[in-house]
Amino acid sequence: MRLRARRDFRASSPDSLIGRSLILEHLHPNARGGFLMARAFAEAMRAHGLLATKAEWAARDTISDLTLWNQRHLTELDELCARRRVGILTSGWPFRPSDTEIAPPKSDSLSAIAERMVTGTESWRQGHQDAVEYYLHIGDRAELQQERSALRSQFPLDSTLSPAHDLLYIKMNQRQ
Repeated sequence: MRLRARRDFRASSPDSLIGRSLILEHLHPNARGGFLMARAFAEAMRAHGLLATKAEWAARDTISDLTLWNQRHLTELDELCARRRVGILTSGWPFRPSDTEIAPPKSDSLSAIAERMVTGTESWRQGHQDAVEYYLHIGDRAELQQERSALRSQFPLDSTLSPAHDLLYIKMNQRQ
């Protein structure tokens, strides 16, 4: 698995040099890097017949990587939170002198939501619900749908979540 992941990382990196295109700082993968690692894990499980036989893996493993990537439940809000957390993590030694100031977040609404999530004053769920309302307010259907999808993926049995967001989505469509 480790060799497969390394090979995939090199193949997906400029000039085969694994860096910021797949790694957040010196250790943790970004979303694309995590995706490549998950693929390597799945292929190792498939090769060793884990969770299912090799024949069952072959019969059911029919979704392309592009489709999987495009249908992931990672939103712009999640990306903002990740960038902010990495910014905080790398704001001091050994990445920078210990007296380095942490850049304040942007003042836009989505960054403000992300800042509340990163500082722990708002939960993941509440932040994403706020993002749904934000996207409804600005009329961004694609991002609204992505947020709804992320929430539903995390809380599939929550019967209160879907109707509330469906009503917001209907309101948005009525505005157009």
